[in-house]
Amino acid sequence: MMRIWYKNVFLLIFCCTHLVFNFSVWAEKFDEVLAIVNEDIITVSELRKLVIPIYMQYKNRYQGEKLDQQMVKVQAGALKQLIENKLLMQEAKKQEIEVLDSDIEEKLRGIKSRFSSENEFEQALEQDNITIDNVKEEIKEQLLIRNVLRGKVYARVTVSPKEVEAYYLEKKNDFQVMEQIKISHVFIKKDNDEALKKAEEALDRLKKGEDFSAIAKDYSQGPNAENGGEVDFFERGYMLKEIEDVAFGLEVGKYSDIIETKIGFHIVYLKARKKPMVVSVEEAWEQIEDILFQQKAEKRYETYVDSLKKDAYIKLIKE
Repeated sequence: MMRIWYKNVFLLIFCCTHLVFNFSVWAEKFDEVLAIVNEDIITVSELRKLVIPIYMQYKNRYQGEKLDQQMVKVQAGALKQLIENKLLMQEAKKQEIEVLDSDIEEKLRGIKSRFSSENEFEQALEQDNITIDNVKEEIKEQLLIRNVLRGKVYARVTVSPKEVEAYYLEKKNDFQVMEQIKISHVFIKKDNDEALKKAEEALDRLKKGEDFSAIAKDYSQGPNAENGGEVDFFERGYMLKEIEDVAFGLEVGKYSDIIETKIGFHIVYLKARKKPMVVSVEEAWEQIEDILFQQKAEKRYETYVDSLKKDAYIKLIKE
């Protein structure tokens, strides 16, 4: 089975101190050449396309010097990725690898499926100032690189049963499943003075023996109200602590009193419980195979790309 392996940009950092994350400079030199890779060039605009989305996320997490430090690392990793992609694209050309239009269209349909409508997809393209041809070209590049890596990396990676078993024995604690519970939940928001009264009415009906699911449909304002308030199996940390402390202490088939939190009033009913357990090696087999495959593929990828770099002309253009 072919597994798709994605490189992590943040694990591929190299020294690139001459680049400074400065939007004003980038605006002035939008298409300045940053690097030469054999017969191809890498421009500021190509780097900017990779870095800007990450910057938009990071600026909400970091400020000042910390943000600058993080972005220097991001830029370095992004430039390294661009250089490697150029080498892989050149290799695809040497190997005369082709991509079918039908494969491009299939990938495009997958991208479009993430949007609610064709119109929303087109608006997103317009907002990012890109065309459908730009998208298709990027898809084609991704598929060409994938096909090169299939032959030079993925197809040469194997994981033996002994390796899976050894990994399981070494990391057995990682395959421990914590206690899980399945509940039904009545939630009434604290949006008016009647909220507590409604919760008390719901509890009274439960005490009279009425079905919890029906009461949840009548009273609950939670997202699962139409489903009788059912919440599938979860571990601690999924819901508010005040609710979990009560829910995990219930007996199966029992319901709680009213639980007050900062957002409202809650009543929970414990439907089922799964005790803590260690997943067997058979159950964890595919997951372990994937982990080992990715580890080996990453090492083989680095070895393969290093071999391309040794035979390539790569020059970083300093400011």
